[in-house]
Amino acid sequence: MSFQPIPFDKAVVNKIVSEYGISVASASIREVNRVINTIEQRLDVKYIRMEFGIPGLPSFPIAHEAERTTLEDRHLGSVYSPFDGIPELKEAGREFVRAFMNLDVPAECVIPTIGAMQGGFISIGISGHRFSDRDTILFLDPGFPVNKLQCRVWGLSQDSVDVYDLRGTNLIAAV
Repeated sequence: MSFQPIPFDKAVVNKIVSEYGISVASASIREVNRVINTIEQRLDVKYIRMEFGIPGLPSFPIAHEAERTTLEDRHLGSVYSPFDGIPELKEAGREFVRAFMNLDVPAECVIPTIGAMQGGFISIGISGHRFSDRDTILFLDPGFPVNKLQCRVWGLSQDSVDVYDLRGTNLIAAV
């Protein structure tokens, strides 16, 4: 694999996009995924993949060992985890929020989920029903279409702002 300057050769990328006959402004996640796969193959480069929230980076051996130790020490996989979450993970979540968002939340407010889909579903439900006089979720597009379906499941209204051409004060004015 060779070093490829960023951004990639625009002519090559435009050719690939045109071969798929899509508009990048309105492409679905799966369409973007196919375009990126082709760019990787043709330019012999590797993207850090985030279109499905999975970067595709190899995990470090220390992570494998920590996972193995945790599974053995806590007998996870053979019994259900505590309903309200594993205390060490809840505490780690609390520390993460403090370090990256500068918010101090109690560990009991860290809600365990199986993944981003479940986390998003719970977050939409909580935020959509937090205030009785509000029933609308604002989505910034392009986004993840499943979240809009989740919003409908909760019986909430939704609105969206397409941020493709909106940056800075233009985005604030649009909202």
